[in-house]
Amino acid sequence: MKNIWIRSTILTLVLILTGLLLVACASKPSIVGYWQDTQIKNRYVEFTSDGKVIIDDVEGIFTGTYELISGNYVKFDSPMLGLLYDIGVYTLKFQISGNTLKLLGGNKSITFKRVR
Repeated sequence: MKNIWIRSTILTLVLILTGLLLVACASKPSIVGYWQDTQIKNRYVEFTSDGKVIIDDVEGIFTGTYELISGNYVKFDSPMLGLLYDIGVYTLKFQISGNTLKLLGGNKSITFKRVR
């Protein structure tokens, strides 16, 4: 009788943990992907799964790294942008809804549509 109780308790815990993992993974849309600016059609940003960011802009192609921070913030580190615009490391709030990514900083925002 004791073995049945232990087995059912373990099974219940495994099911609960599996459910929590599925909910945690499914609840946040991924920033990883290739995004096109909705205003400036030849501006793209790509977030890779290994933490790299590639910004393809009218000014050129800039690379760097990114890190997701709690509260839907993304921290960018781009040495080239730092040299050109003195903004090498910066943090922006982001919102993802479906295939739309919005980056917000100060009183400005940029909206992107997911290309892939």
